[in-house]
Amino acid sequence: MGAFSYCYCNVAFEHLNHYDCPINLQAFLWQVLMAEELPKFESELEWQIDRRARIQKLLFRFWDFLERHSEFPDERDDHWTIMCWMVDSGFSLWRSAFLTDTVRDRRKVYDHMKEFIRKLLEHNAITFADDHRMRELSVGYYNANARYRLERIHTCDPRFLELDSVRALADLRKNKIDLSKEKQAELWDIYYAALVDCFDAFQTTWTSEMRPGRQIKGPDAATAATDNAGSNA
Repeated sequence: MGAFSYCYCNVAFEHLNHYDCPINLQAFLWQVLMAEELPKFESELEWQIDRRARIQKLLFRFWDFLERHSEFPDERDDHWTIMCWMVDSGFSLWRSAFLTDTVRDRRKVYDHMKEFIRKLLEHNAITFADDHRMRELSVGYYNANARYRLERIHTCDPRFLELDSVRALADLRKNKIDLSKEKQAELWDIYYAALVDCFDAFQTTWTSEMRPGRQIKGPDAATAATDNAGSNA
């Protein structure tokens, strides 16, 4: 199955819908294509520790970009919105990476729904400990938060749809896959792959489209000059 899946993905990803295969198999193939570089673990805790480290490193890249470019708040609205959505997605994936040890049984989700609402009404607050205890409900919330924003990035710049990982997200919705029945850890890997690709593409696009001759003051000036030189090489 492994060799078949990799071959199937590499040769026919863009024509996947033309094949007579179940929707769940399509989701599996997307998961293989998007996350084949991410290691697999026998233990859910090992998986969570690995993914937390990966999302934190990506969040550090976000912070480093913003720290180096103090002029960014004055950027075009499309660049600003895309960055906001990526940061939102990154936070959601960071949180959900603690919550994936679930079975997503409807009865359990139902019980956590009731507990969640009651805690909110009685205490007027929800903590991380609550999220973790009621993770049958909360993991889907955070994963969905990340997906909703990643799905919309191409509305600011259609070029993002050229990324296989972003097209995969669009196809998940188009094929009406019931994501509540899919393994949340596998969905996490798909969303993470899309977020990494989006940020890599964003950095390249933003650097190449910076206004020529912009005057940047302070320590960012040398970095910006280096970025521009690299983009023109």
